[in-house]
Amino acid sequence: MHNKQLAGLRLKSLRLQSNHHTRLEDIGKELSSIGAQISALKTGFEQRLSENDITALRKQMAAVAISNDDVAGQQAVLQSLSFSARHIRHISISEAHGRTYGWVFDGMTASKSSDIPGPATRKLLRWLEEGSGIFWISGKAGSGKSTLVKFIADDHRTLLVLRRWAGSAEVVVACHYFWAAGTALQRSQQGLL
Repeated sequence: MHNKQLAGLRLKSLRLQSNHHTRLEDIGKELSSIGAQISALKTGFEQRLSENDITALRKQMAAVAISNDDVAGQQAVLQSLSFSARHIRHISISEAHGRTYGWVFDGMTASKSSDIPGPATRKLLRWLEEGSGIFWISGKAGSGKSTLVKFIADDHRTLLVLRRWAGSAEVVVACHYFWAAGTALQRSQQGLL
């Protein structure tokens, strides 16, 4: 039963693009370990099982069940926040041509973004490394704001810079594109939430 639930949670995790896959892998490994221990106990059943062996297995099973329930609960919350058109805007934004936005990451080899020339690069990289709150990108309609944000969100270097900021914490990149021509959820704060 747990393996079936685990498979279902993995599928939901992929659909929701949540970061539960590592935790689900750990739960799967723990279940495999418990299964191996049970098999070993069955084959060596003629030996008397100690109360400590049984207690340890019960504790392992309880811990796996709690982890499984935690992930299921978190995914239920994520599912309740998701809507069918959530990814449509991101997918519909054109890819940046060639090296159009490469300047965003120019000088990443510098020890700090403050050593990098260029005010736009310096501000964005400083915010990614050290900032908090919202980094506001504004411009006229059709000027490439969404394309720039998609480039930043999808580029692997964004995670590299954010990991400096996050330290040992997990990095999560969340995107929402307000789109006046989109659905009610694509053009509202409710959709953002």
